[in-house]
Amino acid sequence: MSTPRRPLFALLMSGLLLLAATGCGSSNPNISSAQSALENENYEQALQSVNTEIDANPQNAQAYRLKGDILYQQAENVQVPERRAELLGDMMDAYDRATEINPDLQGQIDAKLLQAYSRQFGQGARAYNRADSLDSPETFREAAAYFEAASEIRPDSVRAHRLAANAYINAGDYEAAVAPYERIVEIGDVEAPIYNTLAQLYAQQQRTEDAISLLEDATDQYPENADLRSQLLNAYVRAGQTEEAMTAYEEAIQANPQNATYRANYGSMLLDADRLDAAIEQLQQAIELNPDNINALFNLGVAYRNQAVAVNDSIRALDERRSNQSDEMSQEERQQLNERIDQLAEERTELFRESIPALEDAREELQRDASETNLTEQQICRPLYTAYVQTNQQDMAQQIEACAYPEENNGGPSDGGQ
Repeated sequence: MSTPRRPLFALLMSGLLLLAATGCGSSNPNISSAQSALENENYEQALQSVNTEIDANPQNAQAYRLKGDILYQQAENVQVPERRAELLGDMMDAYDRATEINPDLQGQIDAKLLQAYSRQFGQGARAYNRADSLDSPETFREAAAYFEAASEIRPDSVRAHRLAANAYINAGDYEAAVAPYERIVEIGDVEAPIYNTLAQLYAQQQRTEDAISLLEDATDQYPENADLRSQLLNAYVRAGQTEEAMTAYEEAIQANPQNATYRANYGSMLLDADRLDAAIEQLQQAIELNPDNINALFNLGVAYRNQAVAVNDSIRALDERRSNQSDEMSQEERQQLNERIDQLAEERTELFRESIPALEDAREELQRDASETNLTEQQICRPLYTAYVQTNQQDMAQQIEACAYPEENNGGPSDGGQ
């Protein structure tokens, strides 16, 4: 999976300071006690006093506002990211309750939240820049925690979620990167790269069904995006949804007929489904677009070989009929049957012959560069050996029998093995 580009931040917001939380003094003893404890950074005492006031007067909006201030400053002094997120969540609940009771406080609280968000985001930016210069996974995790804190304050901040995810990825913590990306998707108006990266994360964690659901939405939104379409096709294949994959490949090829990879993969699926004529058509076009595609060359050779085997099965059936029913046939029927068998034998030989160039090219490409395939040379040599034998090219068969059947002391079997 590709690592997102690391952004470097100009820390324009780092100088922002929170408004004083305490404000003017209060005649309410619980509020006064809470404010005094907050000034002394005694957060537990401050919360105890403000909660006492809330228990006594559940409609005191100023008490809830002050509780939010206390929780934020407490969160600022907590190093454990999970605990910081918990405190910020409680802060948001307190502020929400304050504005619910007294909507006139909305302006004050919005200003505080903007400054709180900017402060957390700025700390995340500083940590991100430091992590980038040090190439430090731990510092990237620190940056992610600050961006997560910023997103607790502004849950609709796509940028905070995205940078938290990027920081987790740069830290090597791919599982943690999923949740921030999922929150971006929930917010909506998602850019294609976000879909692409989240789908890769799902694939890495074998969450194939989640990947399919995500990518179906993504390709609806970005129908021309080749990366998203390719990921969806791969996800269908991983899930064993063959029909869905074939339909998707057909649509992809219609949209992008010059894409050799689509045609090669679709041809491979058609080959597996024993739709040999269609497989050969797709694989031939894939090779025209990319003559070096080892898998497409091999599969084309195998498709011709499989057609030859199917013809051979027909010959065997007719030969069995000729043996078992010869006495019941007229001379004309026997002659027609013999002619049909001879005709099929010629077709079989021709199909084996047609398989040879593709298999030879596949072997040659594999010997040149095997980095793009999982095929081994033996896998290519075996059907090639069979084709040489079936087309009476005994010298060529002898040259590759050690490649095809290295375990055999005396070379490959005389019938071609496959």
